[in-house]
Amino acid sequence: MAFVFDNRFDAATERNVQDCFATLSEKDQRRFAALQAKQLGYGGVKYVAEVLNCSRRTIERGLAELDINIGLSHDTSQFACDSLLWHWNRIGKQCYPSATSILLLCDCGGSNSANRYIFKYHLQNLADTIGIEIRVAHYSSYCSKYNPIERRLFPHIGRACAGMLFDTVDTVVDLMRKATTSTGLKTTVNVIRRFYETGRNATDEIKRNLKIVFDDLLPKWNYRAIPQHATVFS
Repeated sequence: MAFVFDNRFDAATERNVQDCFATLSEKDQRRFAALQAKQLGYGGVKYVAEVLNCSRRTIERGLAELDINIGLSHDTSQFACDSLLWHWNRIGKQCYPSATSILLLCDCGGSNSANRYIFKYHLQNLADTIGIEIRVAHYSSYCSKYNPIERRLFPHIGRACAGMLFDTVDTVVDLMRKATTSTGLKTTVNVIRRFYETGRNATDEIKRNLKIVFDDLLPKWNYRAIPQHATVFS
């Protein structure tokens, strides 16, 4: 028995998607392709790879990088930490006013890569700003699929955006805000309009001054950013 899934763009939409794809940077291309594939659902990765003449691996990388925080510049370590700062100030501290630490579950690459000191630098600045310890636990390479957000949020974002073309930022925001579930999931979508410079690396001075405490077990993937006024406990 064979099933045919008619999840395809019409000819005009295909051309629009291809034209938009051609104007993007390499990183934005894979995320754009991933969004289109997620909207189409079953068979979307294969179909979008054919339409955009890119590899399935490119789209799969994009799927792992999707973020509900929308930026108009570049996905950098500073952007990732600014996203968390916005969430903490707007939502987190209202929901958890007595919190003494924050746990971040991060993948191993991208703007929050485990081996990037510039991410740790901005994470340290974030901890200093909010005055709360931030613990980071990275998933090893190719294991980000085990992050709870992959099943608790992304499928519902994909369902809300199914069959729609992301032609403007307002369209993206409106669609993502419609992602809800009967068990109480609601989405908050924020557009960060700041410009983020790419290609920045941590200097030796930045590395020396970081107050990052690495765990004894798997220190590459597990560590804490301690506010500068706080006392460090091993």
